Amino acid sequence: MAGVWYFNDGVAKLVPNPYASRNSPRKILVHRPSNEMMTNFEQLDAKLLGLGWHPYYGDATTPMRQYHLCSCTSDLLTLPPTFNSLRTVHMYDIVVKTRSTFQVRDAA
Repeated sequence: MAGVWYFNDGVAKLVPNPYASRNSPRKILVHRPSNEMMTNFEQLDAKLLGLGWHPYYGDATTPMRQYHLCSCTSDLLTLPPTFNSLRTVHMYDIVVKTRSTFQVRDAA
């Protein structure tokens, strides 16, 4: 049920989201020091390992990929099981937790 709820004189009306039909540009994750676009988990794993992030093998029942920084912090990256499922929210999570090492850009 996507849309915007408008309330007028005590009556609620669901109006389709006018921005839903617009295609927003696809986002890409870029490693800033090398200006390299991340296209698969092998590349991303190598960059994260270089920054001190380690795979987290906590719950074997979840298909998510998880990384932790060290045992002294509660920093945890949770990513989908396949790179094609990586969404903008995951990319920004990586950007925030790696302190300007990665950048999210519009795909050109």
